[in-house]
Amino acid sequence: MAADCEIDDCGVLAIGRCLRCGRPMCTSHRALTPQGGPVIDQCTQCQTAIAKEGRDRSQREALEAEVARRARQDRMRTAKRAILSLIRQLAAAGHRPDKKIRHAQKQVEVGWWTRRTESREDPENHLYGWFVGTYTWEYSAMSGDRPREDRTSELRTYITLDRRLATEDRGPLWSDVRGMEVGIDPDREPPGRIYIDWEQVLARLTTIARELGVHAAEGS
Repeated sequence: MAADCEIDDCGVLAIGRCLRCGRPMCTSHRALTPQGGPVIDQCTQCQTAIAKEGRDRSQREALEAEVARRARQDRMRTAKRAILSLIRQLAAAGHRPDKKIRHAQKQVEVGWWTRRTESREDPENHLYGWFVGTYTWEYSAMSGDRPREDRTSELRTYITLDRRLATEDRGPLWSDVRGMEVGIDPDREPPGRIYIDWEQVLARLTTIARELGVHAAEGS
């Protein structure tokens, strides 16, 4: 038996039925594809409702992602402040990092009659750090005669007394693949050079501090 379209109280002779709501629909109230073709089993009202559900879902997911991003940002900021506090405590207790990650040299003039310049070790400027994990670093490097290229590597990373994250030297003095460093700023992330979990760094440094008899101060 023929039915009348029930979409928007239309009353025109129906040509099909919407699979979602089950109501009869006419040609005018049959949904269309983005290309303008008919959707044989969906009415215009259900198509509008589905589109709205999709937009609402996208907005909800975007909001949830933004809330999660801000929550992580707050956690990382808190972790960095705790790291800086712990570095100060370690320094106050007289502890120094145990791993030399940067061998410093200086140019000195030698000779009496014939003056010349030589490279000599510069112990005062050696860089030492505590190992806090392996992280992804981005850097530019040259190899032989090839042009400079961007690279990404998983590198052993250390934390220094002067509040920096640093990698070990990985090449000769003339190499572009030298040790890299970034400062620790609670309110700012490093500019795209390192991808790091500051909570993991804090956990590593806390373990090191405890082994040295230093415990994080309350509220740090």
